[in-house]
Amino acid sequence: MTLVNVKQKAAETPGSDERFYEWDYFRLPLRLRCPTVTALVLVTFVDKKEVKASAAGGSGIELDMPSLRFFRFQGYPVKLSLMSPALGLTRVDFDVAHCHQGGCEIMNYEPLSCMITSFSTTRALKVRLRCIEDIVADEDGDAGVILPMFPNLKLLELDGEYQYMNSDTAAATARLLRSCPVMSELRLRLAMRYNYWYDRKHKDPVGGPFGESMDRFERLACRSSAVDLGGVSELPDPLTNNCAFRCLQTSLRKVTLRFKAKEVNCFPVQLAKFLAENAMVLEEMHVEDGNQFWTDHLCHKVGMWRAESFRRKNLPDTAAGFRV
Repeated sequence: MTLVNVKQKAAETPGSDERFYEWDYFRLPLRLRCPTVTALVLVTFVDKKEVKASAAGGSGIELDMPSLRFFRFQGYPVKLSLMSPALGLTRVDFDVAHCHQGGCEIMNYEPLSCMITSFSTTRALKVRLRCIEDIVADEDGDAGVILPMFPNLKLLELDGEYQYMNSDTAAATARLLRSCPVMSELRLRLAMRYNYWYDRKHKDPVGGPFGESMDRFERLACRSSAVDLGGVSELPDPLTNNCAFRCLQTSLRKVTLRFKAKEVNCFPVQLAKFLAENAMVLEEMHVEDGNQFWTDHLCHKVGMWRAESFRRKNLPDTAAGFRV
């Protein structure tokens, strides 16, 4: 079943195939009771005059669907709740957008941590969001919103941007790892969000084609040295202090990390190093950064990081069973 901005209105004739598209007003709260529905796709939109109504406290969408196995949400973040536990839930997809139809960003929206609480029994979760820092954006607020535990989750996919040199990036990643105690596979697709000061610091070279060629050569040389010499910083405190991540000790076996970055010592590379060193039962790690030069070096370094870490901890060498 697919619902797109459903409006509360008189019931249609039984057997009607009509879909309801309501562009004028998205009226909340709304309760949907479908005891036998196993798959639901819910798409929401808002325009300028709907923003205040959609974000009003106490409003939301209530789903009474105990047979639900697959759920996909796309659009503006609204309050969601399952009235009856969906014990057979196998996959949940969230693709949240914080902009109304005019393209402007909405500051008042339902936090992802609240939206996802009723779906925490799922076995697979895919999240696409603006910035991964949004995961912990409301933890210090009055409501104290914290990402729920996912006791059955085996697969986590996350697609989003991260902010340059922001401590909340590591905090959000730590929160995800703690919330998925039995996760066996992690897939991350990350890109650095635009940062004015970073771009000023790394502005385009001058001097025409020759100058650009020399600049590119010098950058590659610096990157090579940084990788070969192990010039990758440790992760910030939220991931390195009191490292109590059950999934890293007992269940995480495969990691796929795709990212876009402009320097070697960036958060995704730091994260790859952290996981290689601390995921005790890890069998596979795939690192793709869109740059063949970096990828070759990173794949080589991942194995070295893991082997050196295990030697420091006096643990058996697992290089023979570890694939990059």
